[in-house]
Amino acid sequence: MVSYAGGSNLRVLVTGGSGFIGSHLVEALVKEKHDVTVVDDFSSGRLENISHLLGTVKVARTNVAEYLFPVNGNFDIVYHLAARPWAVTKDSKEEKELFNSNVDGTYNILRQCSKDTLFVFTSSANLYGEGRKLKEDAPIKPSSFYGYTKAVAEDVITLGKVPYIIFRLGTVVGPRGRCFPNRLVWCIVNQVPVQLFNSGETVRDIIDVRDVVKALIVAPKLNKEASTQRIFNLGRRCEISGKELVSKASFIAEQRGYKVLCEEVPWSPQGFVKESTLKTTLSKYEVWKPTYTLDQTLRTLFDYYEKGGIEPPSWESL
Repeated sequence: MVSYAGGSNLRVLVTGGSGFIGSHLVEALVKEKHDVTVVDDFSSGRLENISHLLGTVKVARTNVAEYLFPVNGNFDIVYHLAARPWAVTKDSKEEKELFNSNVDGTYNILRQCSKDTLFVFTSSANLYGEGRKLKEDAPIKPSSFYGYTKAVAEDVITLGKVPYIIFRLGTVVGPRGRCFPNRLVWCIVNQVPVQLFNSGETVRDIIDVRDVVKALIVAPKLNKEASTQRIFNLGRRCEISGKELVSKASFIAEQRGYKVLCEEVPWSPQGFVKESTLKTTLSKYEVWKPTYTLDQTLRTLFDYYEKGGIEPPSWESL
């Protein structure tokens, strides 16, 4: 098993390391002076996200990790974040591509790991489907094909022979992110109208990307202390509706001299669940707890987009 001590030099592979969460994780790992290798096909991630780290990380422009292991030897930890992001699939070809990326890609990485490699996987609350305060033992009822691929990828991991930790993420928000709070703040800063689905009644569990990274970083310690549990929800246990989110963002916007151009619409896109919030047992192990408030997260987004941060995708472009 991998041992963990803050500041120890571990050999770490991060797949999807140029993406939203991946790039924040790579920054944190470099700060802790670990030996970091990033593998990414840059289909959704951006090299600009980690360009400031290119002197301290190795980057492979590929999605085939089997070529990395013989060259680099074994890794102490593999963080598998690479995945085709959530999207509304329109045909069987797109579903096949989604399956190949999220399931076959997971298998291809996992089979290269030794029994001494800790495999850390980021899954999604989307695999639960609709529901509030969902625990880790809640039924798996994916609301989209994306959620289905995450559920199958989990099965691939749990049936393997490699030690693993799986985090099922809530709505992760922060600089370089893709979710609605990112889109909302970007639209406010750039004075662009934004639509609020389900007449603002959509409820989510929003967690700051910095808190997610902290959980990922302590995964080796969790692997040791939570020997009987391998799967954890990751959220703030903080339920908030779309209307409440807009209200909080509007308060900050007014302080900064912005108008909020928000239109409530009664409909929502296919596969978009109205309610998705989590309960987690992670905090009982005393290795992690969320520390960033929603207000802090939103103010960080305002700062980021005021400095010209990358525009998050519109719903139509996902």
